[in-house]
Amino acid sequence: GTDHRKERREEAVKMASPQCCANPPTLNPACGDGIVVDDLGGVRAYTAGSPNSKLAVLLVSDVYGFEAPNLRKIADKIATCGFFVVVPDLLYDDPYSADNPERPISIWIRSHSPDKGCQDAKPVIAALKNKGISAIGAVGFCWGGKVVLELTKSGEIEAAVLCHPSFIKVDDMKGVKCPISILGAENDHISSPELLKQCEQALSLTSEGSHIIKIFPGVAHGWTVRYKTDDAAAVKRAEEAHEHMLNWITQHVKKEPETMSLNGEQSEEGDRRFMLDIARLQVRGGSEHSVFAPHTDPSDPTPIARNGSSIEAPEKKLTLFAFRLGILEKLASGLGTLAFVWATVVLLGGFASALVTKDFVIVTVLLVTESTRIFGRSHELEWQHQAAWTTPEGAGRSSFRNLSRGLSWLQLSSALACVVFSLIRLIEQDYGEVVGRDRRNLSPALNLFYGLALAEALIFLLEKAYWSWRISFCKLLEKVSRECDLGEVSIRRFFYDTYSKCIEGSVFDGLKMNLVTFAKELLVSELRDEQLIGVRVLHKLATIDRFSLDTLRKIGSSTRTIERLVEMLNWKNMGEEEEIRMRAAEIVSKLAEKRRNVLRVAAIPGAVEALSSLLVVDDTSDFNLLGLSILEKLASDHEDCWKIGNTRDLLPKIIDLTSASETLLRNDHAADSQIRTVMSSLQVLKKLVSTTGYIGQILRQEVSEIVFTVSNIREILQHGESHMVLQKLGIEILKSLAMDESAREQIGSTGGVIKLLLSIFFEPGFTEAENSLRDEAGEALALLTLESRKNCDRILKAKEVNRLMEALTDAVLQINASRILRNLCAYGGAECSRRLSRITAAMPTVLKVIMEAKERLLEASIGLTTEICKFLDPDEFAEFLKKAGIEEADLVVKLVQVLKEYRYPELRVPGVRRVVIEQAIWMMRSNRDSIQLFEQLEMERLLEAVAETTSELECFHIFSGGVGLSRHSKTLSSLVETALHLLAAED
Repeated sequence: GTDHRKERREEAVKMASPQCCANPPTLNPACGDGIVVDDLGGVRAYTAGSPNSKLAVLLVSDVYGFEAPNLRKIADKIATCGFFVVVPDLLYDDPYSADNPERPISIWIRSHSPDKGCQDAKPVIAALKNKGISAIGAVGFCWGGKVVLELTKSGEIEAAVLCHPSFIKVDDMKGVKCPISILGAENDHISSPELLKQCEQALSLTSEGSHIIKIFPGVAHGWTVRYKTDDAAAVKRAEEAHEHMLNWITQHVKKEPETMSLNGEQSEEGDRRFMLDIARLQVRGGSEHSVFAPHTDPSDPTPIARNGSSIEAPEKKLTLFAFRLGILEKLASGLGTLAFVWATVVLLGGFASALVTKDFVIVTVLLVTESTRIFGRSHELEWQHQAAWTTPEGAGRSSFRNLSRGLSWLQLSSALACVVFSLIRLIEQDYGEVVGRDRRNLSPALNLFYGLALAEALIFLLEKAYWSWRISFCKLLEKVSRECDLGEVSIRRFFYDTYSKCIEGSVFDGLKMNLVTFAKELLVSELRDEQLIGVRVLHKLATIDRFSLDTLRKIGSSTRTIERLVEMLNWKNMGEEEEIRMRAAEIVSKLAEKRRNVLRVAAIPGAVEALSSLLVVDDTSDFNLLGLSILEKLASDHEDCWKIGNTRDLLPKIIDLTSASETLLRNDHAADSQIRTVMSSLQVLKKLVSTTGYIGQILRQEVSEIVFTVSNIREILQHGESHMVLQKLGIEILKSLAMDESAREQIGSTGGVIKLLLSIFFEPGFTEAENSLRDEAGEALALLTLESRKNCDRILKAKEVNRLMEALTDAVLQINASRILRNLCAYGGAECSRRLSRITAAMPTVLKVIMEAKERLLEASIGLTTEICKFLDPDEFAEFLKKAGIEEADLVVKLVQVLKEYRYPELRVPGVRRVVIEQAIWMMRSNRDSIQLFEQLEMERLLEAVAETTSELECFHIFSGGVGLSRHSKTLSSLVETALHLLAAED
């Protein structure tokens, strides 16, 4: 119908956007490690991976078709994870070509609608299922995104990923039946972040499966598949999307937790999540959170593990072996006990005088040999335990083994003797003549005894044969040791412990044993050898990817074990204690990767003090790194930050470890551990000083009062040009400290800090990392100059005002340059008015920016204009408008438009309505003609709307999380009243 044709025309217009067809690939039919098949469901297809796999992934191309090299690389990558990957030629060898002017995209799309692509893909899916494929996931790029979206409604696929899809609308989300993830770009004009947010809301209402919509910052439409392979930054951004794609497919097609290099298990909040990285959508390379806008505290990034594990523990082979041995041993012992009772009570008790000498002697001998076997068995286990200890190889350990072997041979000799004597008597049957009543039942009684003794001995010999075959011939202990990557000593000790439990208690007790339980029991032993075995086993299992998830869950559920590990952190003797301490620290570090475990560790009395004991300045061991790693994870929780701050001498230790000399920073051959220690200590400090609320305020005061804090960071800024990560961490710490007024002065008064920040701010940036560092430096300077006359004076004395004005045209620097210049004008003081008057020359540039800018840049630019206007008279302002080529009426229209756009307080730009009203007040006071312009545009109505929607959000200069700091001197309500009064005065 007409509506459908209209939609098709709109889609064609979108597809005609330069973004949709940007960076066309060079098609190559021979590229890729897979093969091309001529007929799969009626179409040609590129395939990769094993055709025997039961899991498949369908990749649907963009408009450039299935011969794009990057697309096939993605297929090959997915195939390495166990999937059979199919890239069908749904364009039938007719990809879009920008070189054909007679067939633009708007014409080409008529022959290749996504709806047709969906119908052509269904036979491919059917063909895969006919080949035995049990589960299929689908990934679509651009044009293929809409194809895959339609497939999600058919019930024929288990999961879907749409990469920067084209043609999609909010209504398309209805009927989605499987888990779906949509990857969008910040700078996408086809599927904008705003559209995807609406799609998320629709999915929340209508989707039957889980969903994630994720916006990737700093990228444009097509970034996942049409990147340049020689552009390292573009490749990295594409690989981040590929990683998410692979995790989603793995989770929902393989039905396994996400483990593809992210340790990403399912979120605790459930599957319905909208992952819109708004905090990163700011100046290129900007910081994660700006202090000039509120933000919520980040939720725990640690995913929650799913219950259960599909990996069979290797030690199960040993527990089953011990269980079978236990059954044989119990059976043999039971028969032996019965024989012993029968002999002592019935034979020797009832027939003692009736027995012939030979039977009396043999029965007595068999009882003695059985007692010998039982004695040898009980002591053999004890000596086997001793032989399995970590005692160095030598006389002691050799003696234990010899004793164990001797007792084993004693048991074998006893059993063989029992077999021989029992068989002889059962065969001979010469028990004497039956004379009188006393001998009537003697023969059956002896047959029963010899039968019991023979059965017991044979079962025992069977047990020993089974033992020898599995241990000596099949090398069971060595195999399990290799599978677990544990020493044979630990595995042998585990097996003997398990076997002992089967013998001494119920045979089922051994089945309950596992290596983690075994290690936890040894950990609380009082013997160093056992503690060492226990901590080695736990450490190995916690650091092997296959076993770590289950191991850490079991450790985390045992308060007793966590307490013991924390206690071990305080041990300081050399030798075995040092190894135990190191491994315990590594286990706690792994344990703390899960938030629930962090809370358990922190709840142990003395835990933070124990961590403090790991930190030793000038110590080159790994204890510093481990201690800092655990502290960083603890610092994610406010209460734990408070504990860290209150632990005696801990903050000074952390700050001492941030010290990095010029020799270290400029030494290309410096030990990596030293740089990592500085980085880790800075990361801990950053978390502490960025804590929100009252706790954060106290911590910032304590940190700023330690005399080495700022000077250590100054050394990093001055000499760490080769270590931008360290510089960025240092600046972020300064930025957090500068939220407190007293700390601003301390930072500014530390010689050279402001000059170094200015130097970094103006340093040319060619990479994303460099621009990110410049942005951080600018935000730190904007904070330092906020309400600080002395710091403003320091910048003015540095004679960098002209460079700040030049930075107003730099896309990376202009926001923070505007903020710094605004602060200079607002807080520079009357004595600096002559130097500040030079800033007025920037007015034409700022006015031009206002007419084009949005959000944060718009807020900063209007704020700067308002402050510059204080140095101007109406005629000068009019002259600057003329230089900028802007009519005053145009500026008024812009200001009104901003108020219309922001009818309510906005988290990202909490001060935008304030600066607009301040500028409007200045214009109405300086030129009465402006009042008429504002009246014509219904400014009064807009101001009344602002008065009804004012919020505390708009009363602060900066924010610590969601807490406002540094309140404005005038309330927004009072500014609204002033503006309304000026409008009313004109009437």
